[in-house]
Amino acid sequence: MQKKYILILFLLLFVLLPISVFARSYTCSICGTEFTRGGFTDGKNIYCGNCAEILLEQGDYYTDDKPSVKVENKIEIPKSNKIKAGQSKCSVCRKIMMTGRYYLTLDDRPVCENCYNKYPDRCMTCNIPVPLKTGARYGSYTTCDKCSKDIIVTKDQLRQVFNEICIYMKKEFGLTVPVNSENVKFSDMSIMSDMIRNNMYDVPNEYGENTIGLFSQDDMVIYIQKGMSRITVCDILTHESAHSWMYKYGKPGADLLFSEGFAEWCSYKYLTNMGQTKYLKDKMERESDLYNEGLNKMIKLEKQIGTSKITEYVRTHNRLPK
Repeated sequence: MQKKYILILFLLLFVLLPISVFARSYTCSICGTEFTRGGFTDGKNIYCGNCAEILLEQGDYYTDDKPSVKVENKIEIPKSNKIKAGQSKCSVCRKIMMTGRYYLTLDDRPVCENCYNKYPDRCMTCNIPVPLKTGARYGSYTTCDKCSKDIIVTKDQLRQVFNEICIYMKKEFGLTVPVNSENVKFSDMSIMSDMIRNNMYDVPNEYGENTIGLFSQDDMVIYIQKGMSRITVCDILTHESAHSWMYKYGKPGADLLFSEGFAEWCSYKYLTNMGQTKYLKDKMERESDLYNEGLNKMIKLEKQIGTSKITEYVRTHNRLPK
């Protein structure tokens, strides 16, 4: 009897071992993943379940609404393992990225290496390459088709946003913005950058690069780039409005860290009130150390003295606490 069981076990090993070895030999032609079941083939290449699902959902292997691929082992892919259509498709040319390097935009859209190198114009909001005859262009500022759906391009739109900000700052902080709505004007970032580089303002030279908002102390005017998204306009206008109030009513001689920190704090409070947590998170990840350091110090100061006393602190101090 014992010999019989040994013989059966030997036969099972003889049959199963080659099968297991054969199953482990599948390697996905796209991602290189090794798998044992649930693969697909189109007669030339073998795909794992995940990569095959992308190909099927995006229609590249459909014929008369039926998949033209053969299913290895005749095992269906569970619904829970589906990958969203477009997850590995280039957001510019819409081709599936089978191999090679790829890039992510600031809002996590994938871009193939070819499109990244082919189109030098970049969306100033999300950094995706923008081909000619697509998106929107205002001077040297470019937005892609997606980001250009909600942009500020008219004086009425600009003044409406500015007036909403003025009402908020008066209500929340007791600040009266000294700039008249007629003195909030569109400009181009190349012009504003030149204004800074020509030593009109006492700031480091690197601050003249890609300037999208500027408060001019000489004529009490806020300049802002035309064609930006509404949320970006809210951010910049709040920031520059804070600069104008600090210049007019704050203690003279405020250093750059305090000035930028206070302006960033005002924007931070306004955007938080709007529920723009993701925008703030992304912004803080790409902001310079000066802006983030100033904002963090202002948030710490707010916790120490309270929101209602920030205005008085700005009136009587020109440095942040150490």
